[in-house]
Amino acid sequence: YKDKLFKLYKNLTGKVPKYREVLMELMICNHEFLYKIHDESPYKVLSTVTYLSKDDNHGTTMYRSEEDDYSNPAKTVDWQQNRCFVFAGQKNKTWHAFGSNGKNTRITLNIFLTDGT
Repeated sequence: YKDKLFKLYKNLTGKVPKYREVLMELMICNHEFLYKIHDESPYKVLSTVTYLSKDDNHGTTMYRSEEDDYSNPAKTVDWQQNRCFVFAGQKNKTWHAFGSNGKNTRITLNIFLTDGT
């Protein structure tokens, strides 16, 4: 996946990352999990989130700032099993949050192209 992520990043941003390291994680969140509004970590230059669990759940919500109201996101990526959400984080621009819907466990496969730090 490293070469594919590198090419995708270059196509999306027009830039070549200095390093080509990949971090992969399987995230399993209980039915009450909520991760507050946050900016993408600076070391993640390209983020992919694939929604794995078949049960209905919350996807990813995007915000204009850290102070935004949870119930009024700028954009929402709806949950659909096997949907992959990809974005290149930008400082103070890619505010987002995610969490479970209060009923079902939320399982995602997250793959990040990082700057090597």
